Amino acid sequence: MGSMDGMVTVVTGASVGIGRAIAEAYAREGAAVAMVARTAADIERAARDVAEATGGRTLGLAADVSSEADVERLIATVEQEFGPIDVLVNNAGLPGPRAFMQQVELAEFEQVLRVNVLGTFLCAKAVAPQMVGRRRGRIINMSGAGGGGGAVRGGAPYNTSKGAIESFTRTAGLELAGRDVLCAAIMPGRVETRGFPFHEKSPPEEREHAVPPSYAARLAVWLATEATLDVAGQTINAVEWVDRA
Repeated sequence: MGSMDGMVTVVTGASVGIGRAIAEAYAREGAAVAMVARTAADIERAARDVAEATGGRTLGLAADVSSEADVERLIATVEQEFGPIDVLVNNAGLPGPRAFMQQVELAEFEQVLRVNVLGTFLCAKAVAPQMVGRRRGRIINMSGAGGGGGAVRGGAPYNTSKGAIESFTRTAGLELAGRDVLCAAIMPGRVETRGFPFHEKSPPEEREHAVPPSYAARLAVWLATEATLDVAGQTINAVEWVDRA
């Protein structure tokens, strides 16, 4: 038996990278996992692959997390297929342009904020009422490699979005903790993903400090199962946590 037997979970941005690793970890622990991404073919294939690898129950759903109508449809579908949601992982996000601030177009900046920040807000808002009503639930948000307090040259939209997510997590954590619902965030460390690949100009120290997505996945399992409300509102560094565990 797994530590998440009977749990219903939703992981956004789950077709590749960190989201995929978290979805697979949840499925291995016995949870039913609704995997979400924008492209139907990608997420349906990822859900099938995770189900085959783990023997778990998965569901691949295409949705734009920055669309309130899509999010409402997504949550309703998961509840119809699996039941009330126990854990939401807000992992969907865009890296945005790698350009100095003055070179970023308004539309580019807005798009990153819509997906990363508004998407996190809309998904959390959608699941919170039933979690509060049941006095049970976990909302796990995703910060960046260096967190909102860090800075990546040429990453103003992304850095801004992650700072906003950490601030939102603190507020939501404070508001929900009194209702036995945990909201916290993960700082995953430098993970090479489709949105954040290494390239020929990547400094050597960046590669040296790279970590696999399994670090964030292990922390996501702990937050879903063992973490107490003492960590509500916090952003937890996955690399430091794994080293201590």
